Amino acid sequence: MSDVAVLKEQHRLSEQLHGVLHRIGGLQQPGLAWEGLLDAAVQEFAPVHAAVWEVGERGLCRVGASGPLPDGAAWPPVDQTPDEQAAYLMALCRAPEQLTGEQTEQVLWPLCLDGAPLGLLQLEFPQGRFVSAAQQRFLDKLTLYGAATLGHLLARQREHAAFAELQQSEERSRRLLQESPVPILSSTLGGRLTGANDAALKLLGYTHEDFALQVPDWATLLPPEHMDGAQAAFEQAVRTGRSDPAEKEVLTSGGERVPVDAFLVRDGDGEAGGLVCYLRDLRSERSFRRLWSTRATLLQSQVDQSRSDLARQAEELRQNNLELEARTRVLEGFAELTRHLTLHTDPYRLIGHAQEFTRSLLPQTFALYYEPEGGLWRVRSQVGDLGSPALQEALDAGLPYHSSVYLLVPWQSRQPYYTDHYALETDPALSGILSPQEMPVETVATLPVLVHGEVRGVFALGLNVAQPWTQVDRVIVESVVHNLGLALERAEQAQALQQRTRELERSNAELEQFAFVASHDLQEPLRSVSSFAQLLALRFGDSGDPRVARYVSYITEGTERMRLLIDDLLTFSRIGSRPRPFVPVLLDTQAAQASRELAVPLADRGGTLNIGPLPQVLGDPAQLRLVLSHLLDNALKFSSPARPPQVEVSARRGGQWVTVTVQDNGIGIEKRHFEQVFTIFQRLHSRERYAGNGIGLPLVRKIVERHGGQVTLDSVPGEGTRVAFTLRAAADDPGSD
Repeated sequence: MSDVAVLKEQHRLSEQLHGVLHRIGGLQQPGLAWEGLLDAAVQEFAPVHAAVWEVGERGLCRVGASGPLPDGAAWPPVDQTPDEQAAYLMALCRAPEQLTGEQTEQVLWPLCLDGAPLGLLQLEFPQGRFVSAAQQRFLDKLTLYGAATLGHLLARQREHAAFAELQQSEERSRRLLQESPVPILSSTLGGRLTGANDAALKLLGYTHEDFALQVPDWATLLPPEHMDGAQAAFEQAVRTGRSDPAEKEVLTSGGERVPVDAFLVRDGDGEAGGLVCYLRDLRSERSFRRLWSTRATLLQSQVDQSRSDLARQAEELRQNNLELEARTRVLEGFAELTRHLTLHTDPYRLIGHAQEFTRSLLPQTFALYYEPEGGLWRVRSQVGDLGSPALQEALDAGLPYHSSVYLLVPWQSRQPYYTDHYALETDPALSGILSPQEMPVETVATLPVLVHGEVRGVFALGLNVAQPWTQVDRVIVESVVHNLGLALERAEQAQALQQRTRELERSNAELEQFAFVASHDLQEPLRSVSSFAQLLALRFGDSGDPRVARYVSYITEGTERMRLLIDDLLTFSRIGSRPRPFVPVLLDTQAAQASRELAVPLADRGGTLNIGPLPQVLGDPAQLRLVLSHLLDNALKFSSPARPPQVEVSARRGGQWVTVTVQDNGIGIEKRHFEQVFTIFQRLHSRERYAGNGIGLPLVRKIVERHGGQVTLDSVPGEGTRVAFTLRAAADDPGSD
């Protein structure tokens, strides 16, 4: 496609994206926003099938679709658990698929907000199609701003639901107070009575007016002998929130003692709170009809406060949306900046890119980066013209460390320092060498650049016009500086990782060469020991001393065991030291060859070996046959004496990988020994009980990991063991992707 065509496509998609975002930005319902996103994707890509999926409490739920699903096409993982779906969507959010330059039949594009998945856009193309770079950016922007809009609508929907629930709660509380027959008294934490419901007044024989005039506190209602118990209940309710129910007596207006069951509950927090006392008349049944006005007033106050909170949250949400857009622009720019850190690890080059990126977001600014050196602040990187040769000359010469307050403050406090109205007389570093005419700077911001938690330098921005720093400006600048620190950390880590990788590769090569040479050179002395032991047997075998034959047998067995150990070590070292290119391998053939070696011992024990269909994989034929031989040999060797051995070999295809499983019904392995059995020459049983050198499973792991796969172990002692390993499927396998 020509440059003109590319520009036209980009312009068309930009206008289309602007129109879509304008339409959905004015919607009031999340469902309509989902439909708007779906219509935009269908209009641009014309898929045979398109759908949008929303993340709910029960996982993915389809909220809109267009066209039938093609034969053979797969749904997103709707059959997985919500946690598995969340992990799947987070993986898409962290590393969205790259479509440019490839023909694709399916597009699964996530909608994420603040690192959390909101949903998924699914497009199906049965014949495959190419997606241009502009179209991929269109998808990026559509899902990015669509997620922000959906997040706003969903938040507003939750706010409406919360307000409605609060109103319903108020109505339920009012109805409860109206219908409750329980007598209730209220007081301050100091004991001053503040109210009583009708049931309480009826119980005590007071009118509202008489109660307010004659009953100022609890001492009026309680006999003297109950005051100590009442004080203890007060303290318990204040401390724990409620008191234990207790039988007491209260005095009516006529002086009658009424036995009641009472307990106190704390109402509200802090000094403004109070206590509520619930009474139950023990003489007869009681009714409760009042004390809802105080509670209603409290609920109304809560509703008013909630309305105020909702208005404040709406304003905060608007401001957050602006800040989110600013952070998004910064993150998009830094994603491109840090994409090839291994190629661009020069810190000052990264700082220069960050300065240029900042100027693209905040025009009319100039950017400088300072580091202290020899008692001076030195400019290490500068982008933009200061507008004053005298100022430039002063900065090039270096500023005094202690008198440069605009640099010293962020360096020492580790916090950004913003100045909306810069004044030369407030800057001792420059006021003595520059005149006001030589200092055109009107606005300044200086921020510390933190690398690995330490201040590396100071990132400074200046404007030659009077302009205050808005909250969005601060979000942009602080996001740039924060990401710059992360980029510098990753650059250092990339350099360190490359160095460690080179050292590790060299160390591994030296170790493998040492193991190979050592195991090879040890063969000769072993052969000498074995030969001389046989000569001793011939020379002194007829001496009549039975110890001669026994000692010679010990020497022969020991040298043979040593030879086997050296052979195993040599085999283990050759796995990585003599690599051969991977080729398509028929696992069926390798498994058949490995099983033929075990046919006789398997028949002797009356066992069975079932090998299911095995696919074609990519690897080293000899090494893969060795893997199967060791696993089958272990399954037969560690069989249970109580039953004939049964071994099952199966395979399962998953994407570009094949999982091969070897299952037996042997003696099993305790979970605490799982890692030990993968350590070379580590054994769980004596050689007298089970032969071998403890190299089988370590050799299996090394071969499989060399092929890029993994080995897993699952076992139940006394029931059997399952060993599974993964291999990459061959490209020419009929079942491959």
